[in-house]
Amino acid sequence: MSIQELTDKAEQSQKTAEQLKSQQDYVAKAAAGGNPTDIDKVLQERVNQLQSRNEALQNSLDTAGRESGRLKLELDQAIKERDAFKRMSVKDGPAVVSGPKPGTLDTNHDGLQYVWIPPGEFQMGCSAGDEECRSNEHPSQSVKISKGLWMGQTEVTQAAYEQMMRKSPIRVRGPQFPVESVTFREAAEYCRAVAGRLPTEAEWEYAARAGSPASRYGKLDAIAWFRENSGNTAHPVKLKQPNAWGLYDMLGNVPEWVSTFYHASDYGTQQSGTDYGTAPGGIYYLVSRGGGHSSDPRAVRASVRFGVHPENRNANVGFRCVVEIIPP
Repeated sequence: MSIQELTDKAEQSQKTAEQLKSQQDYVAKAAAGGNPTDIDKVLQERVNQLQSRNEALQNSLDTAGRESGRLKLELDQAIKERDAFKRMSVKDGPAVVSGPKPGTLDTNHDGLQYVWIPPGEFQMGCSAGDEECRSNEHPSQSVKISKGLWMGQTEVTQAAYEQMMRKSPIRVRGPQFPVESVTFREAAEYCRAVAGRLPTEAEWEYAARAGSPASRYGKLDAIAWFRENSGNTAHPVKLKQPNAWGLYDMLGNVPEWVSTFYHASDYGTQQSGTDYGTAPGGIYYLVSRGGGHSSDPRAVRASVRFGVHPENRNANVGFRCVVEIIPP
């Protein structure tokens, strides 16, 4: 029942009560052949009934009024939030639709699992307080990764490489070992075959850090195969602890190709990465990241970077791919 209807009924009950009270007084004085006291009693009972009904309706009206006030406050707040969102959208551009939760897994058609890496911003380069940094890890800079992507949870394994490329990598150890000793072109060719590409240097470091500003995402022996614990050989993937986003062996095991050209003295230009084939004249080295099983501890950090000739197999470099959409 609407507030207006309740109001109308309350007013009508009040009028009826007043009319009956007037009739009561008249009948009590003018009744003939009857007992005025009895008539007054009957009419009083009727007045009491109508007054009770009127009070009940008035209570309902009060409750409805309070509910109406509460709803009005909520409506006003919703309008304020809507207007604030509109102003933000006009100022900052379209609202970003959130993707999957960081670390969500999906399987690509190479049979490997890929991890969702959300967009975000991070400090790329030498970590604050890291005294092991080389000159090519400077200057540290704020870098924005504007789009989320799927990255291989592990380095590409020999089993996956053989499945997709119909050939064995140069060095064969076992199906769950990472591919190593592949050229940059072979790595890029594989990633194209799985509807992806090699990550840029910035994407790789952002994913490796997984939100951590430290030079490593855990204790070195727990997260990486390196010179002191590897026996100078690669190991099957996923035997060490992953980072916060569920990526394994981002540090150690085998170094990894990225799609950025190496500039030893101009690290600041590498903010957004450079695809292979578009380098300035005379630059022919590409970046490898993460260090490997033969690296000393200083070379197994999130910001470490090396320049490797794209056709070099002797550096034992492996890789992992990124894709924007996992193919159905």
